[in-house]
Amino acid sequence: MPVKQKNAQPSRKGKKAWRKNIDITDVEEHLEGVRSEERAGGKISERANDKLFTLDVKGDDRVKRQLAKDKPLYIDQILKSRSAIPAVGTRLFALPKESAKDNKGKESRINREKIEKLAKRKITQAPVKPAKKSKGTAYDVWADEEPTPVDLNPYLEPVRKRTVHAPSTLKVKPAAAEHQPAVEVAEAGASYNPTMEDHQVLLRKAHKVETDKISQRENVNKQLEYRKELLDLNEEEAVDSEVDEESDAHSDDDEETRKRKENKKKTRSERNRLKKAKETQQLELRRKQEKELHKEITKLEEIEKIVEESEMSSLTKAEKRKAKKEAQEQAGLPRLGKYFVQKAPIEVQLTDELSESLRSLKPEGNAFRDRFVSLQKRNIIEPRLPVNHKRRYRLKEYEKHSYKKFDRAQNKK
Repeated sequence: MPVKQKNAQPSRKGKKAWRKNIDITDVEEHLEGVRSEERAGGKISERANDKLFTLDVKGDDRVKRQLAKDKPLYIDQILKSRSAIPAVGTRLFALPKESAKDNKGKESRINREKIEKLAKRKITQAPVKPAKKSKGTAYDVWADEEPTPVDLNPYLEPVRKRTVHAPSTLKVKPAAAEHQPAVEVAEAGASYNPTMEDHQVLLRKAHKVETDKISQRENVNKQLEYRKELLDLNEEEAVDSEVDEESDAHSDDDEETRKRKENKKKTRSERNRLKKAKETQQLELRRKQEKELHKEITKLEEIEKIVEESEMSSLTKAEKRKAKKEAQEQAGLPRLGKYFVQKAPIEVQLTDELSESLRSLKPEGNAFRDRFVSLQKRNIIEPRLPVNHKRRYRLKEYEKHSYKKFDRAQNKK
């Protein structure tokens, strides 16, 4: 018959089974330990100290040998030795040889009073010595004065740290920030319930802005497109080359005839006639100059009036330029740094989008963007453009084996 195996978990039915199957191994082990101590000579806590501990009077031989190895040299012992006689003190605090101390080894009251008087007199009468300047490069970082340079090399100039001066315009408030309002009031047509006239005016402004953008885009496209005139360029070049060849041939003939005429010698009568003609021409020029001078003298008053008018016009122009410059400063510079101030788009709703109540109102614009553009218009901060992060290398795509196996399993199905 096969042996019946006991259950790993004993029965727990009733208190009798509980008492029978309680695990008391730890209690038995403790009791066994107590019994073994009693057999060996009683409990350890009840034993006397002389039975438990012993005094090691002999010492460890291994430690002695190690100490003998670590013993210092004789020369080092000589150098380390100090005299048993105390050093001679200063003259100020030296005690008299006789009756310096009483029988008990303490200083006498008279000597103590003398020493205190001398010490007080020395402290009160001693002049305050100025602090020695350090020859090194160490100095107080937070001091206002610069440290004195150290001439390390006589052939080189000492390096001095220059103080950084802030620009004078740093504390000057820009003119645009004083004259322009920080918060611009929106136009009447941008309200949630505007009148018909105000809404149409704002719509026309927005329409004009969009048409200007379209026209600019078209102009750029026209400049970039290929011109039709360039197609007929080759034919015109061929015709021009033929005309140039014919003109070159005629010019060669004209040069030959001109050279023949120049080589021909003039007669005396021709030379005299040319001389008289030159003299008469010079006389006419002189008469004309005299007439013009006489006219200018007679028109002196008119010239003075013209000069005054030109001066007045230059003054008025200078005033206009100054007024224009001031108006531009008050309006704000269009370009403070590298970029121009970007114009904010006109926020307007179409007639179909206008709401009948505040509950159905569609919010327009962004308050943070308005504040940022206002700071740029008043020249408080420099206008910038958002910089997008550009990836240096293109991402590579890989297919894992698990993905390939999944595709194959799907294709088989």
